Formats: sequence, C-alpha cells, structure tokens
Amino acid sequence: MKGGSIVKSIIDLTPKKQKAITPKEYLALSPREKNNVEVCRFIPPTIGGASFGAFVVTLKQPVYVFEHGETK
Repeated sequence: MKGGSIVKSIIDLTPKKQKAITPKEYLALSPREKNNVEVCRFIPPTIGGASFGAFVVTLKQPVYVFEHGETK
C-alpha cells in the first residue's frame, strides 16, 4: 500500500483442556471429538433443578476457543 498502514486483527484464543457440556451436546459429539476425550465425569442433576445434569469432559489435546474478548 502506498502511504497507508496495514491493520492486523488478532483474535485471542484460549486453550481449554476441560469443558462442561449438556447431555444433548454429549450425545452429539462426533467420532473425532469422542476420540479426543480422556476422561468423562457425569454431574447429576439437582432436585428441583431445570437441567438434566452435565458432563465434565477432560480432553487429550486442548481445544482453542474465543472467550468473548475484544479483538486487538
């Protein structure tokens, strides 16, 4: 560019090795995602609660996610 500046957008991604997912999300995991699961622990629902519990999944390889931050 002549006389201009180049603006670069940087998106900050955070590695996540553990995540909590709903039973519906757990059933929808692809074979590739299932292969990346190291440990899966079920958290039972609470009495009177609105959810059906959750699964805490620990991954073999981290997944990089965008955490609603600002782009720089």
